[in-house]
Amino acid sequence: MSEQSKTSAPGNDSSDGHLKEIIERDAEPAVYGDVAAAATAFAELKLQEGVHKKQLEFAKKKIDELEPQLLALFEKSGTANIKLQNGMTIYVRRQIWGGVADGVTKDDLIEKLKGVRDFSRRLPKGFDVENLVAWAKAMIGGEEEITIIARVGKEADTRFLIKEGFNAQTLAAWVRELEQDDEGEVIIPDELKGFLKATERISAAARKS
Repeated sequence: MSEQSKTSAPGNDSSDGHLKEIIERDAEPAVYGDVAAAATAFAELKLQEGVHKKQLEFAKKKIDELEPQLLALFEKSGTANIKLQNGMTIYVRRQIWGGVADGVTKDDLIEKLKGVRDFSRRLPKGFDVENLVAWAKAMIGGEEEITIIARVGKEADTRFLIKEGFNAQTLAAWVRELEQDDEGEVIIPDELKGFLKATERISAAARKS
């Protein structure tokens, strides 16, 4: 079995050019005159969706398998990028990420982040889903969902439905702005030591040149 056949995705019978042609052709939504025609088109699209999901899952699986080998070969060759004939550049990406330090919880870190002036304003708030569902079930009927949601957090008896947290991307962006020492290690602010950790993740990435 050739290397190409080993990595061929299931159902992959169209090139990028063909896919682009289909997208351009179907840019405007179709209008159907009867339910049978619309339902048939819907069914075909659902089948296509299933095929594309399988292709995506297959591609992700193969990427996960290949990435460690590719990174090892980059290190062995002493290079950090390579430009391919198809116009793409494959390179080693190094990113700093922030996370919860060992021995503490996410809630512990959130409490500490509240005291950091230039980050506290970035802390998002979302629904505590379990509490929201339980509260909604206990409501007297007759209210629309949008009315219920509008009341959440504004009334004293609904504040328990709000759950604080932080977005991983937002935290990472903030950590990358922190100062680094001579060895490139992130200097964690004193008030966050023991609660926040910074780690470097190395991965392979691709971009079109």
